[in-house]
Amino acid sequence: MGYLSNKKHQAFIKTSLNIFLLFSLVMTFAGFYQNDFCALLAEYRFQLYLLLAVIFIYAFCKKIYLLSFIFFILSVINFFAISSTSNFFNSGSSSPDSSILFGNNQNSISPVLEQISRHNPEIIAITNSNLQNFEIQDIIPDNYKVIAPDNDFQNFIITRLPIKQSGRIDLNFGTYAAYAILEKNELPITYIAVDFSEFLPSQIDSMLKKISLFITQQDNPVVVFGNFNTVSWSYNLSAFIAENNLSVQNALFDNIRNPILPPQHYILGYSEGNFSGNIIMPFLNSFAKFTRF
Repeated sequence: MGYLSNKKHQAFIKTSLNIFLLFSLVMTFAGFYQNDFCALLAEYRFQLYLLLAVIFIYAFCKKIYLLSFIFFILSVINFFAISSTSNFFNSGSSSPDSSILFGNNQNSISPVLEQISRHNPEIIAITNSNLQNFEIQDIIPDNYKVIAPDNDFQNFIITRLPIKQSGRIDLNFGTYAAYAILEKNELPITYIAVDFSEFLPSQIDSMLKKISLFITQQDNPVVVFGNFNTVSWSYNLSAFIAENNLSVQNALFDNIRNPILPPQHYILGYSEGNFSGNIIMPFLNSFAKFTRF
């Protein structure tokens, strides 16, 4: 490469890095503000963190030390914003205490039955389904029971654990969350299945407050799981996690989708809990129908 070509190449690299720096500054600091647009930017903080880590190494190798230092600082800021509520890697054992299955918008019971047979989960929650034409209690394995608060199988829970109590939490906006108090190792645990996939951030905030009110009335540990339609480090969900002394039980790198798309499916439980979860994905024809939380 000639002298002039090399100078142009170096100038192109520095210009590209400066543009990415401006983009990163906006993404990093705008994500701390509380409005819908900034909340959208904050959802991609994990992807930004991964990019910043790569660009930091690249700039350092190119001996552009000032920019590499700034990229390092930005990556640290994003790391701590994410890790305040999230696990990067699963620290639990390979044999979880409880296994959870979650799915929404189900039109067929067959995938659910298939995965019950394969994973033998303790709790299965189905939301926004269209399964009212199936006699579900008659076709699931004998050791499972169905909990259907609305009696039309839109939102329901299937479990093989002893049932102490069940019902619904009215969340306004024409929806509710199904819950069940189940006995695990002679200890009652409240499981709440949520699906906020069709709601706006302001509505989600209101629904989380309703669930918080319900949690404060419980005398036993609580597990909240499902589609929260936001990331765990968002203002609304992180405040909910802190207020109720919960923690995220699934890890960011447990699922190959998470480095590409913002993770929105979570298991939130007490810190001592050890859970694993699967999600029903009937619309992904080229991938497995079930994937980890």
